[in-house]
Amino acid sequence: YREFVYANYLQIDEETKEFMDGIIEKNKFRSDDLRIISKVARFIQGSATYNLDYDKTLDKQENVVIAFLDTYKQGICQHYASSAVLLYRALGIPARYTLGYTGSTVNGQWSEITASQAHAWVEVYIDGVGWINVEVTGASNGGPSSEGGNEAIKQRLEIRPVDIDKGYDGTPLYAKNELAVDFGSLLELLLNKGYTYEVTVSGSRTEMGSSFSDIESFKIFNQNGNDVTDQFLVICEPGIITITKPQIVIYPYSNQKYYDGKPLEYAPDEYFIMDIPDGLRVEFELSGSITDAGVLDGAELRDLPIKVYDSNNNDVTDDYYIKFDGDFLRIDKRSITIKTQSASKSYDGTPLTCDEIYVVSGSLVEGHTIFAEVTGSIIVEGEAKNTVNMMTFAI
Repeated sequence: YREFVYANYLQIDEETKEFMDGIIEKNKFRSDDLRIISKVARFIQGSATYNLDYDKTLDKQENVVIAFLDTYKQGICQHYASSAVLLYRALGIPARYTLGYTGSTVNGQWSEITASQAHAWVEVYIDGVGWINVEVTGASNGGPSSEGGNEAIKQRLEIRPVDIDKGYDGTPLYAKNELAVDFGSLLELLLNKGYTYEVTVSGSRTEMGSSFSDIESFKIFNQNGNDVTDQFLVICEPGIITITKPQIVIYPYSNQKYYDGKPLEYAPDEYFIMDIPDGLRVEFELSGSITDAGVLDGAELRDLPIKVYDSNNNDVTDDYYIKFDGDFLRIDKRSITIKTQSASKSYDGTPLTCDEIYVVSGSLVEGHTIFAEVTGSIIVEGEAKNTVNMMTFAI
């Protein structure tokens, strides 16, 4: 069956493959990354805005997936799912487009599922496991959403245990009761607002290799200490426990700024190494940069040329696992607040609109321009809100 899957669920046309390869290169996606499934899902979720009233000319484009990700950037579950399937396939991961329904159920009770709860998602094939469901639909202007189901009224809170590792020493490594806080995630936003959580994680490993840790229980509390777990659709992903060869840990200096359109880079000597085993010598020059908002992935640094020599000048690089640890490079999103202009007139039977906006606080990077779709309109006597429906930025 595995041969059948790989023969039938990796198909992708050349135009889309070339486009997806560009995404893979820009985001440094790697098919051997243990978190590649969730990384692709988060990328697709953040690539567009969920909108039931999306521009229907999207569906008439010659290549809907490219148009959705590159130009329109608004759509519904079918657009997200189609895009994710082809990005997974471009990475060599078998994937298929799945149609069904989504809804909440309670043990022992009937649940009504209607046509309004139709939904599309992705299934990816994992060797030795089989097909697994992956939710890739993004958020609406008002928060995470889907075509149907009670999940649409709750924010989707994705959590996973922090990944841990150590060099092999014959003793077990136990999972930590701690969550990974990814850049730009809802969990990071909540913690920055003063929320706290309690989590119990299980899992351990003794021999070299990797295995998963699992969340057994989770609660999240607001700033007042109230349990607000039920306000979220909590999605639990596994963490990774890794036992490696003996480790040499390199600590790059942390560096951080707000987005300004310019790269944030490492210099060759901006790192230190602690506790090098006696007699070893490490030859290494650090490099790496990011320009867009985000965090440099430490996994990228493992591709840099590194050599380890013993006291006899023998190359023993393969005997050690090179680990990078620290906060790395980080560019935070630039914060701006915009407001629509007000307008008024005497009644004349024609619509009153005003599509002008201005920046209330913060500032754009030099050379950048903001465009907004303003939806306010009124014909009869009275008042109406002048609302921003969508914003785009151009250089």
